[in-house]
Amino acid sequence: MLKKLIMALFVVLVAVSSMPSAASAFLGKLDVVVDGKPLQGNAVVKNKITFVPFRELFNELGLAINYNSKTNQVTGTKSNLKVTFTIGSKTAYVNGQKKALQAAPFSKDGSVYVPLRIVGESTGSQVVFFQDVQIVLVNSPAFDGLVYDGEFGSLSITADGKLKVENLLVLDEFLSFSQEEEVVYFKEISNEDESVPFTSLTPDSEVVPAE
Repeated sequence: MLKKLIMALFVVLVAVSSMPSAASAFLGKLDVVVDGKPLQGNAVVKNKITFVPFRELFNELGLAINYNSKTNQVTGTKSNLKVTFTIGSKTAYVNGQKKALQAAPFSKDGSVYVPLRIVGESTGSQVVFFQDVQIVLVNSPAFDGLVYDGEFGSLSITADGKLKVENLLVLDEFLSFSQEEEVVYFKEISNEDESVPFTSLTPDSEVVPAE
């Protein structure tokens, strides 16, 4: 009996170790996917607020970047939008209007981290948090959705913020491949094969906005 128990535990440990993204909830790791592309920088959760490296986030959302080392300010601009954060300050500015922050931006390992939610709101993006797999989707108004076909199956991200996968292995493959190769080969969501048995990952039958 003891041998069977040890063997069962070994199998579980091997399965979890082979799927690092599936084990994200246990390891405290959070992946952020912007318009179908995982951010290169890691997200950080502090006091239930999700922070991401500003440079990677601004780039993916098409914002021009400016960093002023003297004032410790980071600014993102795009057409009629200007967003400014100051390291250590709980006040941000969106087109000159003050916005109170629940937590201040900070610097870590050479990167400046800013609150994800206010950037998403300012750019008109949808921000959806999938707690079970520790993934945040950020879909800009221009995002049409995608389907990823990989070695372990298919994955889809819809424009309205739904994440569907055939299994957790393809989710891990999508995140790892995208981050390592920087390019994801995908097709439009309109070409999705309806016969594929996708499983929705929307937790509690509701979308939960990330902070």
